[in-house]
Amino acid sequence: MAQHTFGVIGTGHFASYTIKALRAGGNTDPIVLSPRNADYAAALARDQGCRVAEDNAAVVAAADTVLLAVRPHQLDAALADLRFRPEQTVLSSLAGVPLATLHDKGLPAHTVRIMPSSFVEAGDAVFPLFPPSNAVEQLFAAAGRVVVFDDETAFERSVLIACAHAWCYALLAHMTDWFSEHGWPEDVARDMVVRHLRGTTTYALAHPDTPFDAILEGIATDGTFTLAGLEHLHAQDAFRPWSEAFARLDRELNPN
Repeated sequence: MAQHTFGVIGTGHFASYTIKALRAGGNTDPIVLSPRNADYAAALARDQGCRVAEDNAAVVAAADTVLLAVRPHQLDAALADLRFRPEQTVLSSLAGVPLATLHDKGLPAHTVRIMPSSFVEAGDAVFPLFPPSNAVEQLFAAAGRVVVFDDETAFERSVLIACAHAWCYALLAHMTDWFSEHGWPEDVARDMVVRHLRGTTTYALAHPDTPFDAILEGIATDGTFTLAGLEHLHAQDAFRPWSEAFARLDRELNPN
């Protein structure tokens, strides 16, 4: 089978964990990196078998598929003087930049938006994409689960779930700090907090037909400390700010 060269414009954190996920899934195709962010590029070249190109134009010239992994405000500068071939596939990781805008900026017909989260390099990855593309699905299928959206507004909300998973680190830090302040060694607190969260999600994945409320009701029964704490959280309307944060970001991502 002919090799398929994967190119990256914008070699930063996003590119790094996406490449690591592909390699972990068994992808051995050539990967060509833009020189932007020399530290990331050098590490990926050393550890993931990538090659650093002279500039963005050299990436586009060498690649069959090009990942755009820059910030939205950097897009115009990144695309300056680039000429994509009609047969190329371009993957955009730019949150809030719709497909129509990307086409208006000269990207080829086969441009696909993707939004993997930073944990994908650790396994159990999920790759949201829009619009449907068999080639892109096949590219990421070995690295994790591909979730295909037919509607761009629905796809855009994959940004929200990516944000929420990152907010969970703040919750993990808060819980770890509380237990550390109340007598546990910090390493024990961190390990216990993380393992309990992993156990929770593992159980939920193992019981896909059981509603979350039903699982919780089986644990937070009358007289339990679980129920007492849950009632306090509900009394404080503790989950309302999460909905508000989702709504705020959703308005910014989908202003129409």
